[in-house]
Amino acid sequence: MKYQYHTISIYRISHITFPASCPFDLMHLLYLNFVRDLCALFNGSFFKDKTLNTHNASLSKDVWTAIGEDMANVGSPTSWGRPPRDIAKYIGSFKAEDLSNFLTYYMLPLVHNRVTGSTFRALRRLVLVTTMATSIEVRLTDIDLMEAQLPLFLKWFYDTFYQNDHDRLPICKYTEHCLVHFIQDIRNWGSATLYWQFPEVLSCPVSELILTGALMRGADQSTEKSYKGCPKSLINH
Repeated sequence: MKYQYHTISIYRISHITFPASCPFDLMHLLYLNFVRDLCALFNGSFFKDKTLNTHNASLSKDVWTAIGEDMANVGSPTSWGRPPRDIAKYIGSFKAEDLSNFLTYYMLPLVHNRVTGSTFRALRRLVLVTTMATSIEVRLTDIDLMEAQLPLFLKWFYDTFYQNDHDRLPICKYTEHCLVHFIQDIRNWGSATLYWQFPEVLSCPVSELILTGALMRGADQSTEKSYKGCPKSLINH
């Protein structure tokens, strides 16, 4: 069967409004982007100007290396998914699941007594918020708590890394700013796990068709297709 579809501007669909109709994909927003930036800020590789990589949350090369070695030695249960690897060596090849597990399970124990008290408290707030946001069931009281804790984390983040310094503007990225808004998405849509990209691609034939058409155009579909037409590059998230 051949599929035919025509392009139409979604702005013309009356029941779609922005930004309420477009919740943020936490898998890409948080795990694949923000967590990577946070690690680069910790290990002093984020700013091209090396003098800007000195701040109250910076870790020495030896400490970052030790964190990676300790992470590789963690005996995690198989129910957590991918086994932990040395984040200091292999973060460049980490998938969303690796970064999610680092944030959720490993980060706080690994940085304990290796960062300042204010940094640890801020990271604890981030872990609390993201864990609650990705729970199967999110209560209204949970959302209220997240709305109280996330601004405190973000205030620490910008005070520590941006410092109201024009030279540090590269840290004020779209992905960092969007964290301000994703709690409202949870209030509107529920748990963030209900609308991030990975399950949508697998379960929604329309998304599958559009993504396949957009991403596979000109490619060898016989070797790149899997999981009902979804490219392997998406499955490997």
